[in-house]
Amino acid sequence: MLGSEGVPFGRSRHSGLVPFHSLQRLLLLGGQRDDLKLHVSKSFCFQFFFRKSNTSQMGDAPAEGGGDAPTLQQLAVWYGELKLVHKRLRDAYDASQAENKRFKTTTSNVVDELLCPITQQLPADPVTAEDGRVYERAAIEEWIEKKKFTKTKRIESFKSKKEEVELVRSPSTNENMGLDLTDAVQIRITIQQLVQSGLVDDDKATAVKNQLAVEKAANEGDGDALYEMGRKHKAKIFKENGDWDDKYRAMTAVYEEEESWGHWWKKGARLHNPKCMAAYGQYLTRDIDGDSLWTNSDELVRLGERYLYQAATNVDLAAYTIGCAVLSRDILIDQQAYNDHWRTYYDLPEEERIKWFSKANLDEAKYWLKKVVHRECEHKILGIADMLDAQEKLEEIEEHEKAKQQ
Repeated sequence: MLGSEGVPFGRSRHSGLVPFHSLQRLLLLGGQRDDLKLHVSKSFCFQFFFRKSNTSQMGDAPAEGGGDAPTLQQLAVWYGELKLVHKRLRDAYDASQAENKRFKTTTSNVVDELLCPITQQLPADPVTAEDGRVYERAAIEEWIEKKKFTKTKRIESFKSKKEEVELVRSPSTNENMGLDLTDAVQIRITIQQLVQSGLVDDDKATAVKNQLAVEKAANEGDGDALYEMGRKHKAKIFKENGDWDDKYRAMTAVYEEEESWGHWWKKGARLHNPKCMAAYGQYLTRDIDGDSLWTNSDELVRLGERYLYQAATNVDLAAYTIGCAVLSRDILIDQQAYNDHWRTYYDLPEEERIKWFSKANLDEAKYWLKKVVHRECEHKILGIADMLDAQEKLEEIEEHEKAKQQ
């Protein structure tokens, strides 16, 4: 407040009032501590002092021009109280910083323990190997496939007997270990919670964040994400069920677990996503060996064929499946030729059965196989083995046509 001569809080040294520059100096002393990230603004100090002034019972004389003003003694007391507030805030901040540092250190140690030794990332699909360490499934499977070896082992109970076992060097310990992998379900949940909390550096959480993004998109109805979820689940089931030589076992396991992957493609097919229509159509019409899966009802088989033809122009998997279905006599363009000659098909040696097909049926198979081999489809999701099979089938048709012309 200004006195009659415009001087803050009066001009007399003996009035017991504090000049403005003294108050300003006190404010600056109590203003802020950037090193501690504690900030007490000037406006807060004004409010603190004047709230004290307005509630004071000391009865100091008013300043010239009206209104009460704090004395230097009052301000000294209040400043002492303000210093106590600062100290409490500083101590609380220091304690919280120390606790935060301990928490970050502990979290970082946990994250480092869960990193895949191969990818140096938190695994999106963690498995535990026989060395007790956690790995990204795809990374350790590739490691095992490239580095496994066979070793002769003596059976303890029969010292004269020996057996061959497959082993691999551990990426972590460099010691021999078996090839078995175990799903780390609880660790997967822990990793996802860590990543979602924001406590993990981005460079260590890329794979998990990508997986979480795909799952979120799939649950929101994104067709490509639905296809990817189904693909990963099916690949995992195939891998878990052993050697492809045991096709019946693999086929049984895959179709028993259909709900874990087929429902993703089914949902995507209903949304008219081309890749999902191709994958779900193949599931409804074929088994893992390329033969017909007639255990499905006729309605489901027809539905699968409809999905395949809708997707075949744009998806190489659908085009390949149709070409194979024609050559396995599941899809026939020339039905009359089949009715007239179906008995003679099995009279021919397997390598000569292509001669049985009418030109219309071979033209249909050739059309779709060419789209695959010449990579004319927009979506290329066919595996390498199926691509090679498509090339062989197309070459067989073309050789047959050349032989027939001669």
